[in-house]
Amino acid sequence: MSRHSEKLYLSRLMGFATCASMALFGAVRVLGRRVPWGRWLEVNEFLDTLLDHDGSLARRGAYLVAEQRLDRLGGRLGADLRPGTSDLATWVQIAGLEEYAVVKDFLARYADHPVRTVVDVGANVGLATLYLAQAFPESRIVAVEPDPGNFALLTRNVARLAERVQCVQAAFWPVDEPLEMDPDPFRGGREWSRTVRRAPSAAPTDGTRTVPVLTPSGADARLGGRGMDLLKMDIEGAESAFFEDPAHCRDLLSRVGAIAVEVHPERVDPPAVLHALDEAGFLVLPGREILVGVRRTLLRRPDLSPGA
Repeated sequence: MSRHSEKLYLSRLMGFATCASMALFGAVRVLGRRVPWGRWLEVNEFLDTLLDHDGSLARRGAYLVAEQRLDRLGGRLGADLRPGTSDLATWVQIAGLEEYAVVKDFLARYADHPVRTVVDVGANVGLATLYLAQAFPESRIVAVEPDPGNFALLTRNVARLAERVQCVQAAFWPVDEPLEMDPDPFRGGREWSRTVRRAPSAAPTDGTRTVPVLTPSGADARLGGRGMDLLKMDIEGAESAFFEDPAHCRDLLSRVGAIAVEVHPERVDPPAVLHALDEAGFLVLPGREILVGVRRTLLRRPDLSPGA
């Protein structure tokens, strides 16, 4: 079977519209029609990722069941995804580009830092949680996600790791105060861009709009008070609540041995995050879309500089 035929076969599992768009892509381009290519390219990249990594795709009810080889980490990753959502692009980032491989590589190369406790905040549908569970097989993980739809799929995807992974439907926030899902779309408002904000004072008090909060101390307590050997933070700009307040930032970082944080410049200044990590004693390595930091006291050479 040719690659084109394989891609068309996989696209059939995603629905007739996807299959038709794949088949007509060349013709449409020749005709020069003005169409939004973003979603088509996203599907195309997802299918290419599967085909390039010995992947498979099946349909299970309303879900797509994807699985593929992980080149950098080794082994395979499998999960349920929602067709027509940002889950496909998330798969490309986590399973295809393996953007969190840099975390394991950095720790293995520079640090004496066994990872036994992980907090994944902004866990989305659990792809990074599954990846980190494989990268650090001795770890216990707390996976935190506030959005109800994402959380439902998160719990489904990590169910087989129930002995190691604890899922918490909450927002990661420095203090316990009333929050709500932000109704203003962030970065297009898709499923991987759900974020929270402080609830207005006029918000109802019956809990219908409020989002539970998990603070750093609460996350630490769920891991037995041992601290966070690794904090993965991708919370769509809500990291500003920590990094723009020195006291909240110090409290968070004092509990962390290593951190992988995606900084969203719409909400917080990236140099300010770098400065805060450096001031707290972290060596920071830029990744593809994340900053990876390790506390200098955990390095084999505490005097190591990023260029060493």
